[in-house]
Amino acid sequence: MALRASKPSFNVREKLTELGRRFGLKGSELATAETIQEARDLVSAGRKNLIINGDFRVNQKGGTHTTISGYHLDRWKFQKDGLGQYGHSVTQSSDSPDGFNNSLRLEVTTTETDLGASEDLCLTQHVEGQNCQALRAGTDSAKPFTLSFWVKSNKPGTYTSSCTVEQSGTNKIFATTYNINQASVWEYKVVKFPPCPGVIADSTAGELTFRWILNSGSNYTTGTSLHQWSNYASNLFAGGHQTQIMTDGDIWQITGVQVEVGKNDTDFEYRPIGEELALCQRYYERFSADCGSGGYATLMMASKNNNTLIVGQPIFRVPKRASGATFSYGGLLRMHNAATGSDITISSVQNSQLSTHGGYMVLVISNNTMSNGEGFRLEGRNDTSAFIAFSSEL
Repeated sequence: MALRASKPSFNVREKLTELGRRFGLKGSELATAETIQEARDLVSAGRKNLIINGDFRVNQKGGTHTTISGYHLDRWKFQKDGLGQYGHSVTQSSDSPDGFNNSLRLEVTTTETDLGASEDLCLTQHVEGQNCQALRAGTDSAKPFTLSFWVKSNKPGTYTSSCTVEQSGTNKIFATTYNINQASVWEYKVVKFPPCPGVIADSTAGELTFRWILNSGSNYTTGTSLHQWSNYASNLFAGGHQTQIMTDGDIWQITGVQVEVGKNDTDFEYRPIGEELALCQRYYERFSADCGSGGYATLMMASKNNNTLIVGQPIFRVPKRASGATFSYGGLLRMHNAATGSDITISSVQNSQLSTHGGYMVLVISNNTMSNGEGFRLEGRNDTSAFIAFSSEL
């Protein structure tokens, strides 16, 4: 005799509401998702973090950074206006919240005694337009997105974080404030963004910029259209910012930075270190010799062109964002002719023709009698700090 299933004696919606109390708001949203795509958006499945080196594991330059403006830890740039007295020290610190091994740590070493109305300092990451297309900005299916990060300072107070969209018309800005509530305690912060207004170009340029304001004069703080997209205005650049990191001994740290499509913050995406390094090397690649007394390491091959020039031929490990990467070098370098055992010293770089994969550059040397066409190795010798580097930053 067949058994007939009895009719459920409970209302499905009521049961889901009851379950929601057990597994939280996000679980309830997931249980009531009507499509697979909606469920994926809720949990941010797959590759998700638009930020590169958000856990500050990659630091190709290494050491302590004391320059005020410029890129320090990979993909992270400090930008300033003015600040004639200010000085700081930026390091890759092992002080971090649970789940992370590194953070960016800034400590003020010289007090800014007279912060002017048009002076400021911020930490910035520019996001390449090609990496922003999942936001579908400017379309009917444009997506909201969420920023999350861990922050710590010995100076509690109100700070500003902002996002700027670069557009062919009027740039847009979303400025918001966050509070550091306790001194010297890691705190988790979340900022939710509505869909971007206007189109984000599918380009190699920086189309989306995230900033964390550390100090700012009054010209940039008085904007009141916070927590919403607005036409860019200078008084929204640091709108609502109050707490200044500008006194000797002030400390500010950050890690676990994630920007993901969707209206919820999810667990940080830990990419393999090889993948994270390669993402960074698209913008900056450093070849280090790291050779002590009596040692040497080959950094690049080259050939003699004429009495004062050698043509170097770099090959990048990772294709660069754009052609025309900037070349820099340091430490004890030499051009070594293995056939003759002779060395030539480089005095400058005359010009370069670098594609996204490599190319050639012209290195200026002292006049010598070696034959044109002879081959050389660009080497670091007896110096752990010798390097060559190529920058294609935004």
